[in-house]
Amino acid sequence: MKTRNVIAILCAITLCLGFAVSSFAGIDPGTGIKDSPHDLSVLTDDNRLCAFCHTPHHAVDMGSQYAPLWSRSDIGVAGYAQYDSTTIDSTVVDQLIGPSRLCMSCHDGVVAVDAYYGSTGDVDGGGAVINVGDDSWGGYGVGLVSGLSNDHPIGFIYDATLVAADGELNPTTTPFVGNTAMTIYDALYEPAPGAGNLFMTCATCHDVHNTDNVDDYFLLGEQNQSGICLTCHDK
Repeated sequence: MKTRNVIAILCAITLCLGFAVSSFAGIDPGTGIKDSPHDLSVLTDDNRLCAFCHTPHHAVDMGSQYAPLWSRSDIGVAGYAQYDSTTIDSTVVDQLIGPSRLCMSCHDGVVAVDAYYGSTGDVDGGGAVINVGDDSWGGYGVGLVSGLSNDHPIGFIYDATLVAADGELNPTTTPFVGNTAMTIYDALYEPAPGAGNLFMTCATCHDVHNTDNVDDYFLLGEQNQSGICLTCHDK
């Protein structure tokens, strides 16, 4: 499993003033963070690209949680209402396991996007960077109001047992539609390498670093004719 895919985001995260939160128009997939919606360098005095999420020194201690030299001290709301349906055959183990917890440190709609390096950020929304307390279309606060109850479930194990029980899921060896260099397995989060527990997270669909994605919204598969969906769902 590729380390960069696990790190990828990590954080599906911050959007900056100067980019329309409702549109990713202009993103060139696979070209890196620079000039992507995750490029917040204009908000720092020295135009740093990585500082809003990572730090080479004095990283936040998040115990056993996945935290790749993390610079954001507040990791968002601890728990969310989660999606539920009679058609679901999976069981959520930890809805924020791995990179998903990092994503929600910005996308919970509560924590200020400039809350990093020990700073609480512009919590009152009075400066250049604001909190977007909205999880409707056009907002980036995924976890607010409805929690994750209106979003694709995450935090469950995706393995042969689930594939067999569901009957309409593809095995982890399946390549992404429009991105055959990657399989479902490559994009799953494995807390203990070799243990076999592979989790669906935000980074299973999104590459926050705009490196391995092939479509807008940092998607690892194509949106055209729902290719990203049909990678996993056998319909």
